[in-house]
Amino acid sequence: MSLLPLSPDSTPEEIRNAEDTVPTEYGSPFDDSDADIILSSCDRFNFRVHKLMLSKASTVFANMFSLPTAKSVTDSPVFTATSDASSPDGLTIVEMVEDRHALAMLFYFIYPYRNPSLSNITELTLALRLADKFQIDVIRAFAEDTIAHAGVTFGEPERLFAVGWLYRSRIIVSVAAKATLSHPVTHAFALPKEFDDISASALYTLQDYHRRCGEAASNAIHLPATWDDLKIAPGSNLDKISGPRKRITLNTFTETYISENVVLPGAVGDYVERASALLQVRPDPSTTRDLSLWSSFQPEVYSNKDSLKELQEFIHQFENVIEKALNSVS
Repeated sequence: MSLLPLSPDSTPEEIRNAEDTVPTEYGSPFDDSDADIILSSCDRFNFRVHKLMLSKASTVFANMFSLPTAKSVTDSPVFTATSDASSPDGLTIVEMVEDRHALAMLFYFIYPYRNPSLSNITELTLALRLADKFQIDVIRAFAEDTIAHAGVTFGEPERLFAVGWLYRSRIIVSVAAKATLSHPVTHAFALPKEFDDISASALYTLQDYHRRCGEAASNAIHLPATWDDLKIAPGSNLDKISGPRKRITLNTFTETYISENVVLPGAVGDYVERASALLQVRPDPSTTRDLSLWSSFQPEVYSNKDSLKELQEFIHQFENVIEKALNSVS
């Protein structure tokens, strides 16, 4: 019978079918002739490994191998069973609950070979699960670095948020939560299945973060500090845009409340106010570049190279202002 290509989320039926197959060797690089134990995956692949390597990497393995007999670990939730049977060369075989994909990932992390590529959320989740179960901090660190250094969310920030919450990773939760800001988060959005494994407080936390970011981004135009960064030079092309001027109310807090204003060319003021409203529901810096906001400007702005350059610089500065406002939200 041919061996079944099981995924990290193999079903019980697939595992039962695999149990009827004849065990086979996983092969290189986990086929060393000097291996002193065989760990067998639930889909019947044997990995020839070294107790010392596994023990140094994981206290779980260290405790397992310190037991007087292999049979003593049958009470451990880490293993489905152990076998007193030996391989033809006399090595003890220990049966694991993981399939070959999971064990290969685990051993690639432990041995001085290439680290596995975590190219999607399924792979990342598996790495975090292995790190958690076998108490291997370097696997967790590698998974978190994959997300933190590149800001990768695999296009599924809500799902990644749930995975980070499940495995108590502040780094992953933070990156994922920030990535959700590029689109509205409402009570009606379709929850990934990973939310079934975490408390309802996680969803509340995400929605509350989204709300607070929306408020911070939307209110940024009313802060005096914003207009220290967003300057329109007198006499510039933007300053000369025709039409009535627009006042933006600023909030200044001293010992007494003082209301001030900044006066903008009408089209710029319209853009800023419309952007502020959109940022309330999509509090991401990229929202400032939404093409729907450009309708505030007349065609002469786009057709004039210098005007267009000034407008693009203004929007870039506005994007930085929003980024700074969001960074203040914890």
